[in-house]
Amino acid sequence: MQSKKAMGSLMSKTFAQRKAVILDLLMEESSVSVSELAKRLNVTVVTARADLAALEEEGLLVRTHGGAVPSQHPKVMKRMQAEKGVKGAIAKAAAAMIKDGDTIYIEPWRAKAFPVIKDLIVDRTAFDRIQQAGGFISVNTSGNTQDANNILISKHAADSAMDAATCIGCGACVATCKNSSAMLFVGAKVSQYALLPQGQIEAADRVRNMVAQMDLEGFGNCTNTGACEVECPKGISLETIARMNRELMKANVK
Repeated sequence: MQSKKAMGSLMSKTFAQRKAVILDLLMEESSVSVSELAKRLNVTVVTARADLAALEEEGLLVRTHGGAVPSQHPKVMKRMQAEKGVKGAIAKAAAAMIKDGDTIYIEPWRAKAFPVIKDLIVDRTAFDRIQQAGGFISVNTSGNTQDANNILISKHAADSAMDAATCIGCGACVATCKNSSAMLFVGAKVSQYALLPQGQIEAADRVRNMVAQMDLEGFGNCTNTGACEVECPKGISLETIARMNRELMKANVK
């Protein structure tokens, strides 16, 4: 087993080495959280989530809300057995309703803001309109603009901004949310600018406009279920939603 002191100095370790540490932690503590793992491995939360996702694909663990447990964890095994029975019953009931020659329509999800175009294709241009409402910065190109490399930014802020900027607008957050909320997407787009000095000038207008457009598109609200964070392929954190809410509160009291 590796000591906690050794785990804290793994910045340059490869995935294989981080994998060994994660599995050791699971054996010792029965569960790990993404935030604790990021601190122990000295990596970003995005890297920690990516590592957990990779290990889950190998069948070595099961991801939970905000962390992971061993694949043979009693709670996981009990849940899998329960779900197996429920899913089997649903499948059997559905099969009984289908007759030879019937046509089955499969919809990707039901979100008012993402109308179905055809088959499993949906229209995600609502995200484009939200981005156009404020997901940008205005730059003076007169020739007197300060070089961005001359502006000091803390490593934590830079890393957090880059983590938020990895959002690809795939819509997985909307698809998995019971409310069809887009707050993880909007939170990520707001955060990537809110954390940097270049985004401060238009910060208030940005968050107000983007949230207003999100509501106008018909997305639901966030009730902190956390499914969006789990399903996000880039591991965008719920922290971005909290940051967006703080930015909106600041903008509305100015």
